[in-house]
Amino acid sequence: MSRVVGDTGAARGSRVAVEELPAGFEITAALRRGDLSAVEVVTERISRIDSLDPLLGALTDRDLDSAVRAAERLDRDRARGVPQSPLAGWPVTVKDSFDVAGFRTTVGRASDARMPEHDAPVVRRLRDSGAIILGKTNVPVMLDDYQSSNADFGVTRNPWDPSRSPGGSSGGAAVAVSSGMSVADLGSDLYGSIRMPAAWCGIYGHRPTNGLISKLGHMPGRPDARLEPSLSTVGPMADHPRDLLLLFQALVGLETPVPAGRSLVLPAARHRSLRGIRIGLWIEEPSAPIDEETGAAFAALAGALRDAGCVVTELRGTPLSSAATLELLDVLKDIELAHNLEPAAGRGRLDVAAVWAAWEQQQRLSERWTGLFDTLDFVVAPATFGAAPPLSEQPEDERWVEFHGTRTRAMDFHAAWSKLTNVPRAPATVVPIGLGRESRLPIGAQIMGPYLADLSTLQLAVLLEEEGVVGARQLTRQW
Repeated sequence: MSRVVGDTGAARGSRVAVEELPAGFEITAALRRGDLSAVEVVTERISRIDSLDPLLGALTDRDLDSAVRAAERLDRDRARGVPQSPLAGWPVTVKDSFDVAGFRTTVGRASDARMPEHDAPVVRRLRDSGAIILGKTNVPVMLDDYQSSNADFGVTRNPWDPSRSPGGSSGGAAVAVSSGMSVADLGSDLYGSIRMPAAWCGIYGHRPTNGLISKLGHMPGRPDARLEPSLSTVGPMADHPRDLLLLFQALVGLETPVPAGRSLVLPAARHRSLRGIRIGLWIEEPSAPIDEETGAAFAALAGALRDAGCVVTELRGTPLSSAATLELLDVLKDIELAHNLEPAAGRGRLDVAAVWAAWEQQQRLSERWTGLFDTLDFVVAPATFGAAPPLSEQPEDERWVEFHGTRTRAMDFHAAWSKLTNVPRAPATVVPIGLGRESRLPIGAQIMGPYLADLSTLQLAVLLEEEGVVGARQLTRQW
């Protein structure tokens, strides 16, 4: 199998085949069999970085010598029979906004970078699981764009077409994974910063239930912060759903301070087969339109799901179906950012009563969302309006989109599906479902479940990939 990667040296939109490297779970098996060494695994990714990053601009910082030394230690330990961690030997990158000891932390701007002495908790868990960090990946300034470009670290380009956006704010992360420069990356998600880049770059991403994975040690959060955010989340990004599941299991866990007696036990995945799974397909939503080729991709997906034995119901709306839900999310965003930043321009300060009223409204919507799953197992919806849009040199606040006679701020337009589905604080797993008929670019869907159903949405992604309904095989077949 080969990954299709854009080539700016040829005609616009042309692509070249890049040899597919093994997924993380395949690396684990090969290391255990002795077919590969960790050094070989890491040097393969370094070679990919050397050849592709000058074109794609995914990495902002790297320490490849240290990565090779870490691989050498792992190989020595393995030779001595030392038990290996779940992600041992996986070469990974980390979104630039996370603290990684030995690397600077930025939000797309060198002037306010910090040099952390310690890893963020999620990075510590990544290392403790045996992953080897190659470097940091690019983000937009203040993580506030659906592109991942900035004056200090440059433009990050979509591997499928370098004239297109890779998404934001975890755009560098998605590009590093999609192009094979790393096995996996860490993303953070407030307005869709995991889901949009995963969809546009044709990979998998997981926005977890709030609170399962720590966001401490993440900019623009304060370095001494002890409170987890109320809305945004941290989740893994990978090129295979089995890797995504393994990463989630390694990263999940409560951080201090934890009240005495509090424990975290997630419900097990409920399905081992696609047959009989009840899926609500939510694609008609006035607050979040989709283009024609996305509609066609979802029609094909509905047929494939039915052929695989799923019971598919087309939803004409959900408890989140309202422009008021989008307005609520903007308020909730301001509440979260108020801990680190001034409220968004033009919104003024939120008083305490308004904060509690917004949280009450969010809780009511969350409970109504959970009620959907009395008769459904999952809801599947678009991750975004359509395929990746062209890169723009205009400032983010000056970009607008006109669709069916309605003019909308570009950020709100592209992020509408992610914003709607962020409100219940429940899991959403992005899967690639095919290529657009005209754009020939990846189209992504998000698999959603009730609160704490992360293992179920991740397992469904695995089952769908195994049956060829979604994933790299689907993209290759359509190409």
